[in-house]
Amino acid sequence: MAGIGNKRGMAIFEYAALAGIFTLAVVGTQVYVLRAMQGRVKANTDSIGPQYSYAHSNYNYHQVGYSVRRETTEINGDSRSELLEHEINAKTNYLDDFSGKGLSGDNAERLGDG
Repeated sequence: MAGIGNKRGMAIFEYAALAGIFTLAVVGTQVYVLRAMQGRVKANTDSIGPQYSYAHSNYNYHQVGYSVRRETTEINGDSRSELLEHEINAKTNYLDDFSGKGLSGDNAERLGDG
């Protein structure tokens, strides 16, 4: 009877050892699997084309403003400026340095009155 119990204990030890080896193998290859997945995602996004980056883009435009003001200068040197009509500002001839595309004319953004 002592021999049967010993074999059962060895079988449990062997299963535990196999489970430990399997766990170590999974943990050890996890880094490589994650790198492979990240590489595949990067390759797919690069195949789409260059990605837009707001922080690394430059915009060139021409800003035109129109306002009617009354400037008053007193004898003592004090000056005052009074806005008589709404001020209008418009940006035209947009050029995005990233894409090289631009807006001009009727497509230009109007900033509005105020």
